[in-house]
Amino acid sequence: MSVPVHGQPPDLIGRVLEGVRLQGFVCCGEPVAGAKVIFLKVAGAWHRLAIDHGTVHWRREDKEPRAWSVPEKGWEYPVGEVPGAQELLGVPVSSMVISGEDDTASVEVFLENGRKLLFAGKGDENGAHAV
Repeated sequence: MSVPVHGQPPDLIGRVLEGVRLQGFVCCGEPVAGAKVIFLKVAGAWHRLAIDHGTVHWRREDKEPRAWSVPEKGWEYPVGEVPGAQELLGVPVSSMVISGEDDTASVEVFLENGRKLLFAGKGDENGAHAV
């Protein structure tokens, strides 16, 4: 099944993965989502990737991702590392696969060393990890 993609996915193939960041969501001091958004850096540019209810959203960012908040609502959006992703940095990307069905979607970024970065979501719950 085709996954709706909003925005232009970046041209990753053959480019070195320079950075990976994860943005979570905290409401009133309680973690709600550990992986709301993932950021990939290739060719000196950051690319924002979000998965929401079976749709994939891409957007180029002008700046490095930073934590932000909406204090009056108790919302925080911390930025951190994807577990295991440090071992993927400096390795060229060999392919990218976007897949899913119904209320799910995933983006797999395969690297030339045989490893991959997986970002997957069902509904509004997402997860990211290096394999």
